[in-house]
Amino acid sequence: MSCWSGLPDADSYSNANATSDCYADSGCSSPLVAGHRMATPFAPENSLSALRAAILLGVDIVETDVRSPSDGVVVLIHGSTIDRTLEGSGEVGLLTLAELQAIAMSAEGKPAGDFGCDRVPTLEEAMAVAAGKVVVELEVKESEAGVQAAQELSAAGLLGTAFFL
Repeated sequence: MSCWSGLPDADSYSNANATSDCYADSGCSSPLVAGHRMATPFAPENSLSALRAAILLGVDIVETDVRSPSDGVVVLIHGSTIDRTLEGSGEVGLLTLAELQAIAMSAEGKPAGDFGCDRVPTLEEAMAVAAGKVVVELEVKESEAGVQAAQELSAAGLLGTAFFL
């Protein structure tokens, strides 16, 4: 079952030509639209649903946050704890990726919809959805996660599709 069944297909939508042309061209005067924590008003923050919503809305750049759980996989989550964004509690750095992804994301205050499939995404999962559709701004919340994210993007040949803050 897909969390996005019955909704427009973000995977077939592409805003990449307009985005990458202006993003890479210092002479471009068109405004770029950025989505904070992807598209937080429309889906759980930093979720793949929020990323897909940002793509469907035609956002040029999505901002997200990178952290590392205890097993070192780069994930997208804002806080050092999961208390506000997931249906649980604890410190991101003390949990494994499997433990994080076993906990549902909080949809409190979001529009009606089924976000039950959403889990904390890895950087790899998010970049697969974003590829060719939107530029990704990665806000580094901890140095180790930033270094690991840069290594992952470099190894995948994706450094030009994201930037770091």
